[in-house]
Amino acid sequence: MKCSSPEPVVWAVDEEHLPNYLLPRDCLRVTFYAGKDSDPGDIERIMSGTSAERVIAVESRWLSRIRQERLYRCEFDRIVA
Repeated sequence: MKCSSPEPVVWAVDEEHLPNYLLPRDCLRVTFYAGKDSDPGDIERIMSGTSAERVIAVESRWLSRIRQERLYRCEFDRIVA
């Protein structure tokens, strides 16, 4: 299988899912957060080491590239039908 270099793209995504799109497309990631229905024991076990609202976990080899990326966020007026 031949992989080509990703071309720039624009994503239309809501605020809730935005963190899933902040990294290069080919960077595998796991994201998690404490939701209103999350078990308190799970929150303590998984989120106790951070004050962040959401965690995005990636392989350490991606850190340099992630730090070099430039992100653009454009917001448009919401159209209500």
